[in-house]
Formats: sequence, structure tokens, C-alpha cells
Amino acid sequence: MVDVTVFMDGNEVIASGSLIVPPQSDSITIKIGKLTFNFLFVRDGGESLIYLQGGGKELNITFKNYKGGDAAGRSKTFMKVGTYDGRTLCLGYRSRFNKNGSRDFSYTFMLVPKEDSDVSGEAGDE
Repeated sequence: MVDVTVFMDGNEVIASGSLIVPPQSDSITIKIGKLTFNFLFVRDGGESLIYLQGGGKELNITFKNYKGGDAAGRSKTFMKVGTYDGRTLCLGYRSRFNKNGSRDFSYTFMLVPKEDSDVSGEAGDE
């Protein structure tokens, strides 16, 4: 097997992927070392929004009340979500909501030089 390392602007991408999420699934969990990231999909009839909960070793990112045709996430600028391997771990993510109730979800985790590693910024920038 060949070792592959991906860099974006000189910063190491440690995990990136996409998932097709069927309508009956309401969560995605990604673990990186001892850090856990839960992406939750909630419908309760209210307004559409993304919000963050948690911190420390676990972060919940909730997409609430998005419908078919919508897309939402954090892709313009990556969000600082903690420290990993002595560097700042950043996250970009996006979910497209399909008319049949499924979602197309993509994510990228990238390491940048050590900075203030508190969770930062708005949950979404789209």
C-alpha cells in the first residue's frame, strides 16, 4: 500500500470524505484520536439553523430544520475545533439536503500551526 499525505496550502489534511446519509439516519460520528465530532440532523418545524454544543473532547454540530434544496455548513473558512498532535485542528463541513430526505455530507479536518485552539466562529458560513 502507498502512503498518501494531502496538503492544502501547506497544511496537512488528516481526514476528508463524503457520505450519502439516508433519510432515516439522524447522526454522523467522526472520531479523530480521542476527539469526537457528532453531526446531528433535527427536524422540529422551527427555523433552519446550525448550532454547536459541547467542547473539550466532544463537539455536537446540529443541523436543524433544513429541507430539500438547502445546503449549509462551514466551508468558506474552516473552524478551529481543538488541538491534535501539537497543532490546531480545523474543520470544514457541508451538508446538502435533497428533496427525497437524504443528505450529501462532506467534511475536511486539517492541521495548521499551533494557535489559540478554542472552538471559534459561527457554526455555519453558507
